[in-house]
Amino acid sequence: MVSQQQAFLQREQVRAAKTDNRRRTFDEYLYEKEHTPTAEMERQKAMQEYLSRARNNPPSVEIWSGTALNTILQELRKNVGRDNGSSRNFNIALDPDMLKHINITSGKGDGNAGLLKNGSKLSWPDALSGPEFKDDRERVASLLGDAVKQAEFNGRVDPGITRDLSKTTDGIGKQLKKNVDQTDVNSYIDAKQFLNNLDSSITTLKQQDVGKYFSGQYDLSKAKNVGELVTYMSDKGLTFTNTVPGDESAYNALYQAMANYDTALQATAGK
Repeated sequence: MVSQQQAFLQREQVRAAKTDNRRRTFDEYLYEKEHTPTAEMERQKAMQEYLSRARNNPPSVEIWSGTALNTILQELRKNVGRDNGSSRNFNIALDPDMLKHINITSGKGDGNAGLLKNGSKLSWPDALSGPEFKDDRERVASLLGDAVKQAEFNGRVDPGITRDLSKTTDGIGKQLKKNVDQTDVNSYIDAKQFLNNLDSSITTLKQQDVGKYFSGQYDLSKAKNVGELVTYMSDKGLTFTNTVPGDESAYNALYQAMANYDTALQATAGK
């Protein structure tokens, strides 16, 4: 009987130990849950890190890709118009000619119409300027001319034109690849970048809102200063996209203007 009672006692001690372990495990779970950042907290932290990076002299490639510009734009959207008008005293004017070199997207496609700012008048790179590309260059120019006119006046582009453009561009890329042994590295890279930008422009021509890119409805030069630019892009649902060769200085100038305006708004908020 004594041995049996001791066995009962040991069994109860085991049960108590198990209960205590479960309680400790549960308390540890609550502790970890309380101190583990949520997905939203991680997202907010990442956004703050991106913003800090964008504000403090980011690499040129992040400016030219539009990444830094979009990060500051997102922050300015929160603050423009919420400072009781005091920002008017330091609002930074923007050069309309500079804004014409900035590429934007409506988010309704992955296209970039930057290469089509002058319609079908393309500046072909050296590696694609040879006689073997002459017929393709002329065909691309003709098709782009028709596409831009349709986009401007009809708001849509005939799918047959964009298909022919894509086919011709692919042919140029294949011919360029055949000529790789006769082309120096820098010229080849420039040509590939040009063809990528041309493909991106063709993608824009396929979008439902393509007409707005050529009819002035997405014209950033209407904004006289940074505040108006932020408001205009917010109203239109626009964001920045990457530059095309030759427009890098415009991107640098716009970044500096937006960064200075952001700094001024921070100072106003602090006061």
